[in-house]
Amino acid sequence: MVAGSEDYADSMEVNESNPLARLIHEVLEETAWQPDAQTLIERVRRLHLGLPAEDEFSVLLAWLGKCRLVHKLDQLQTPPESKDLYQVPDLLAMFEYEGRLLPVLIEVKSKSTRKLSWKTSYYERLEKYGQTLGLPVLVAWKRGQIWSLFELEHFKLAQTNFKISFETAQKQNLLGILAGDFVIVLRRGVGFHFTARKEKRLNSDQFAGESQEVWQALIEEAYFTNADGTRLKKLGPGLWALFLTSSVEEVSEITESKISYGLEVPDEEPMQWAHGVFSNLLELRTEDESSVHWRQVLRKYAVPTESAVLREGAKEGIEAGIVRYVIDQIPQERPHFLLGEAELPPSQQERLR
Repeated sequence: MVAGSEDYADSMEVNESNPLARLIHEVLEETAWQPDAQTLIERVRRLHLGLPAEDEFSVLLAWLGKCRLVHKLDQLQTPPESKDLYQVPDLLAMFEYEGRLLPVLIEVKSKSTRKLSWKTSYYERLEKYGQTLGLPVLVAWKRGQIWSLFELEHFKLAQTNFKISFETAQKQNLLGILAGDFVIVLRRGVGFHFTARKEKRLNSDQFAGESQEVWQALIEEAYFTNADGTRLKKLGPGLWALFLTSSVEEVSEITESKISYGLEVPDEEPMQWAHGVFSNLLELRTEDESSVHWRQVLRKYAVPTESAVLREGAKEGIEAGIVRYVIDQIPQERPHFLLGEAELPPSQQERLR
C-alpha cells in the first residue's frame, strides 16, 4: 500500500458524501475532465437548481412522522435508449399506512405558476417507470410556500400537454393521510402583549415633520391573551411555535408615562399548514431569516421541534381558546393503492387476480 493511501481513502469517502463534490465530479465526467472555469460554474449551477426542492421535501416527509424511509433515486440511466421509455422519478418513499408499509415514487417540482404543464412524452415515461416497477407515481408540487402531494393520474391531457391546476392538486392532496400533515387555524385576537413604564428619555428628533423619541423603559408586565382576552402567563412549545410563525398585526398605545405594545392574530384568521410552520421555524433560525440550507438540515436532521409537539400544542390550543380548528385533510378521491382489495372497483379487483 502506498504511504498515505489510507488518508486518501478517508478523504475520498468524505468527498463522495459531499453534494458539491458530487456535482463537480458529474460535470467533469460530462466534459471529459477538460472544462473551462466558466463552463464548470454554469454546469454546476444548472445541476444544483433542482436539488433544494428535493432536499426540502425529503426533510418535510421525515419531520411529519409517517414516512419511514425517503431517498433520492440516481437518474443516470443506461442504456441510452431507456430514456425513450422511462423517466426515473426523484425520490422513493415508504409510508406507514394502517399498519402496512406503502412504497411510492415521487417526482418533485417547485413552480410558482397556477398550473403544471408537462409534455406528453415526459408524463408517459414517468407513468411507464411506475407501471414497470408496480409502484404508484406521485407528484410533490411546491407553489409559493405550500406543498401538495398527488397521484400522477390527476394530470389531464389538454391538446398536446398534460396539465393540472394548483386547486386540483390541493383537492387531491395526500400529504395528510400519507405523511401526517395537518392544518391549524388560530383564533382572532390571540396575542402577546407587554407594558413598559417610561423612565428616561434618551433622544428626541424630528423626521418628516413628526417627533421621534428614544426612551429607557422598564417592562412591568408581559402576557399572552386568548381569543376572549383572558391572560395567559406562558404557552407550551407547540403553541409558541404556532404563534411565532403566524401572521399577526402590531397594536400599540403610547401615553406620557406608559408604552403598550402587542402582536395579535387579525380578523382574517390565518390558516397554517404544519409543514409551513416547520419551514418558518427553520427560517427564523437562519442568520438572515430568508434561506434555509435544506441539504444541511437533511444530513444533520437538526429540527427546532417535532411534528408531534406541534399537534399536541394545537390540541391544547383548542382547550385554551387559542386555536379554532385542527384539520386533517382527506383527498377528494381516495387513491386505489390505499384501498383494500374489497374496496376496489371490480375492474381493479380482476387485475389483482
